[in-house]
Amino acid sequence: MGALVPCVLVLFIKALSPLNRQFWKAHTARSIGRTLLAVACGAVMLQLVSLIFVAQDTGKWGRGVSSPPSWTFRTQPWLWAVGLVATVVTAALWITVAMVLDGRRTRNGDPSPTSPTSPASPN
Repeated sequence: MGALVPCVLVLFIKALSPLNRQFWKAHTARSIGRTLLAVACGAVMLQLVSLIFVAQDTGKWGRGVSSPPSWTFRTQPWLWAVGLVATVVTAALWITVAMVLDGRRTRNGDPSPTSPTSPASPN
């Protein structure tokens, strides 16, 4: 479950990244599909985060009356650590993949959109 959060976040960012005014005009159907994908990813992220909070110790958390811990926290109190490690490892893998792909692109002579040699650069 911890690995799903970074994966869904990456999919959410990739779905929204090309959506600008020119993209909407040229690719209306694709833009609508990407927007729907981003909304679905947002709903999945909301569900994952709420499931993570429900599985936590339902003690006071700084406000309200203290209640007994949830079943998950009572029977498997170490589960949060597994989820956290899975989240960190998956995020590190995505970062590594992005760095490797960016390194390959710059080695092949394809400048990134923010590089000074890019035609879109204001210089």
